[in-house]
Amino acid sequence: MKNIYEILKSFELTVPEDKKEEFDKVLNENYKTISEVTKIQGKLEKAEGERDTYKNKYDTDIKQRDADIKDLQGKLKDAGTDTTKLADLQKELSALQDTYNTEKSNYEKQLSQQAYEFAIKEKVAELKFSSNSAKKAFIADALKEEMKMKDGQLQGFDDFLESYKKTDADAFLKEDTANSEGDEPPKPQFSGKSSGTETQPKGDVEKPSVTFW
Repeated sequence: MKNIYEILKSFELTVPEDKKEEFDKVLNENYKTISEVTKIQGKLEKAEGERDTYKNKYDTDIKQRDADIKDLQGKLKDAGTDTTKLADLQKELSALQDTYNTEKSNYEKQLSQQAYEFAIKEKVAELKFSSNSAKKAFIADALKEEMKMKDGQLQGFDDFLESYKKTDADAFLKEDTANSEGDEPPKPQFSGKSSGTETQPKGDVEKPSVTFW
């Protein structure tokens, strides 16, 4: 599959060297290849499946809690004024509430962790690594970083990425743009008749390049 620079070159368009970094950033922020979109869709479907699994379990737990409370209400009615039975029922109710609070907390943590992992992997899909092991190590370190989520968006990832590049630059792929685009042919030079100096030919010899700003 051709990269964007090869496609532009086939249309006799070029991006200046000093603008390529900015061009790549804007391109990655706004466009993705079909394969990248397919991967993201697959990850999204997997995340949605896991979310539904958590939700189904939570719904089941809620139903069980409601059934347990209804059972306790019946026992409370039967206990009447028996202090011993009422004390036992109070302990049972407290245990049930603790169980419910724990399960609710676990459910919320699972959903939060799932959203965080998906956000990390979505960001990582935009990066190019030198190897699969480097990619896995980066993901593991990013997950340990415990960045904040706000309105479904990951906070502080760009700062983490820049810091990571400084400490482990070899983890990322270094593209040789000169090799990927090929060597530029030398511009023709002409000797002046009287001075012997080299001058550029008059007229529109070269096709103008289009510059992206």
